[in-house]
Amino acid sequence: METIFSERVIHAPVEPEIHCAHDALAVCLHETGGEGMPRIAELLGQPEGDDVAALGEAVYLDPERSTDGRDVWITVDETLSGAVRTKLEQARVMRPGPTPATPAM
Repeated sequence: METIFSERVIHAPVEPEIHCAHDALAVCLHETGGEGMPRIAELLGQPEGDDVAALGEAVYLDPERSTDGRDVWITVDETLSGAVRTKLEQARVMRPGPTPATPAM
């Protein structure tokens, strides 16, 4: 007899264990399909803003979708897909200071 007929196969959902900002990002991506800095801060128990620093290079500010007073952050996977050269030029324009030489692709 198959185990599906003799044993319980659906288990109660388990609360995720969050040990770092990357865990909180993974939970947020699972829940909503995108990053949500307020939710990540809530999961970490930190004020908003500290979560961005803790995530490091896992998220980047999206200059096209950000508006005054509302920053839109995207994951590195989304950043490195699509029109990457256009995104690189936008990032260079937004970043203050000298632009270092970029190796040829």
